[in-house]
Amino acid sequence: MLALALAAGAFAARADILSLYLEPTYSVTSTDTTDQAGRTTHLDSRSLLQNYRLTLDERLSPALSLTAGGLFRDQRTWSDGPTGSSLDDDRARGVYGRLTLTLPYLTSGLSYDLRDEATYGSPRVVNETWSGVVGWRPLELPQVTLQVTRGHVYDVERARIDTTTTAALLSALYTPAPWDFKYVLSWNRPDDAIGGTVSNSIDQTAQATYSERLLEDRTTVYASLTLHNQNVSTSYVGTGTITQQQRPLSGLSLVDVFPAEPGTDTLSPNPALVDGSLTTGASLDIGYGPSLAGDRNLREMGVQFADAVTPVNTVRVWVDRKVRAEVVGSYTWSVYRSDDNLKWTAVPITGPVTFDSFENRFELPIQSTQARYLKAVTAPLVAGSTLDTTLASVLVTEVQTFLVLPASAVPRERTTSSAALNASATTLLWRRANLTHDVTVFLARQVSPDVTTYGVSNGLGASQRLSATLQATERVVRLDSDAGTGHTGQTQWNAGLIWTPLPTLTSSLIYSGQYVESAGALTDTISAFARADLWEGLSAQANAAGSVVNDATKDTWTGTFNLTASAVPNRFVSFTLGWLSSVSRVYSSESEEPIDSESARVDASVAFHPTDALSGSATVSRTLVVPSGSPSTLATVQLNYSPFRGDLQLSAGYARTLDTASDTTTEIFTPALRWIIRRNVTSTASYTILHTTSPVQETRSRTLSVGLSILW
Repeated sequence: MLALALAAGAFAARADILSLYLEPTYSVTSTDTTDQAGRTTHLDSRSLLQNYRLTLDERLSPALSLTAGGLFRDQRTWSDGPTGSSLDDDRARGVYGRLTLTLPYLTSGLSYDLRDEATYGSPRVVNETWSGVVGWRPLELPQVTLQVTRGHVYDVERARIDTTTTAALLSALYTPAPWDFKYVLSWNRPDDAIGGTVSNSIDQTAQATYSERLLEDRTTVYASLTLHNQNVSTSYVGTGTITQQQRPLSGLSLVDVFPAEPGTDTLSPNPALVDGSLTTGASLDIGYGPSLAGDRNLREMGVQFADAVTPVNTVRVWVDRKVRAEVVGSYTWSVYRSDDNLKWTAVPITGPVTFDSFENRFELPIQSTQARYLKAVTAPLVAGSTLDTTLASVLVTEVQTFLVLPASAVPRERTTSSAALNASATTLLWRRANLTHDVTVFLARQVSPDVTTYGVSNGLGASQRLSATLQATERVVRLDSDAGTGHTGQTQWNAGLIWTPLPTLTSSLIYSGQYVESAGALTDTISAFARADLWEGLSAQANAAGSVVNDATKDTWTGTFNLTASAVPNRFVSFTLGWLSSVSRVYSSESEEPIDSESARVDASVAFHPTDALSGSATVSRTLVVPSGSPSTLATVQLNYSPFRGDLQLSAGYARTLDTASDTTTEIFTPALRWIIRRNVTSTASYTILHTTSPVQETRSRTLSVGLSILW
């Protein structure tokens, strides 16, 4: 490796046109596993990872550019254990090319991608894609774009996969203020040679949008009309399946914080989960990094549909990187449905959760369900479940929902048409009291199947400054809707006071209520919040809430109280202490005795950074009271030490986690050395000691890894 690094200077190609990246890495791992009976098994493994990339980036003329490249990735692992010796080989090869023409009013491009992947014991899978695009962008005229794509995915034995997909997309956009006009025509033809199915889909969408401010800016109006038509024809001669994407209205997400749990929490909007970007993170990390920091909170990622009758039996969760097969099983997934984003019901997962060979996504097969809301739930990877440092952070990028049916169950010809109207207006009625009226109307009609949905919201809101330190807010809103299952009406109201006597002290008191006619449920809630900066570097905040829900069958009383204090005595150290608690009591007509539930947890953390070379943190969470089970503790400690800087860098990291709920501990110690041999040439070496204990087994592993990276 050193000789290869010193030879880097002999490469004579210009760096701005041709670049070559080389990254060989060799690892040796020794693992001892002891089971409950005291039996110990020993496993030795050696791994050679070769990762090479060649890139050509050249401007052929001021308007014409060429980008091309190739990649080769091969990871071979030799293992010796109780069952003998084995060899695993995971290989990927690929080439690509992009030719782009950019003119003032015209852009066009051609591209080609070929990727070949093979895993030991499985047939090679090839993915080949051709595409072309042309765009016309004249001034003050509609912008038009045409894209044509043809892709072929197959295994070399033509035994499991052989699908050819041809697609075309024509779009036009015209934006004369205050109007926006958009038209999209798409054609898609997947041909499954293994399953014997061929389908043709033609989709047309036209949308007009109007947005304006009226009456001397007192009124803001918005309106949009969307027309959609889809025609699908299917032919089949075998037992293949047809996959139909069910597009949601919006994306939702939540990171559960104690005492929240998936059956009763409310997700918040997260547009990034449904924006079509499969590579950009949506602020949900399911890697093992959060676990090392003491964060094992569940990650919830969901969607909201325009109605409550859209059928779904497959959920795909996209992430920003590949997850190897041996790690996929470390995730535990669950799926829930809801009609109101408040009460959730579990949906059975009907098969194994898989990770795609080519695309970075999990696929969850579920029992066919129809609901307004649907979500998938999982926790970050457990610390110590893998030594692959690339999985420290795994960001969720997209959630997609599908209906997968046998081709024989799908009509050979089907046409669906729909129209949707959205309109809203907000008017300032009385400036002195900041009194505003807002109205929102949604109306949608779908044909085949016939579904009509609507929603109407009428609201009045106001706010007044009663004094220099006191402000009042009020709002009442009436909601009427039908998501395809019948009319639902509800009324909501709230009033609050915000008091800020000092720049360092603020507090609020809010009362809110809601009445849902269909369920006959009345909810009353009072919440209070206060925050104070007691001294420089010392602050505290507290919030409390109590609610009563009365419906036809039961009365539910709930209360929560949270307190957090933080101290930063100097720039080297900080402390945080928190208390979280909740209590509930349910009076049900089906039970003579009330049903009580309590939960309480205390959190503490410290972080220090005395020098540039040394930093660390420690967290502990003690669950004192839980609805079921016994008290538990989750604790983590992390230390990082980097005494050397410059061309030779030495670092050491230590992390330990303790989880008494599962009676497991994980301990990781990793010293590492990084040597910058010369510009763009770096050598790394690390030694990782991993020790995990649980009631089932104890595992000790030691890994030595040496790598070299060269960029020419």
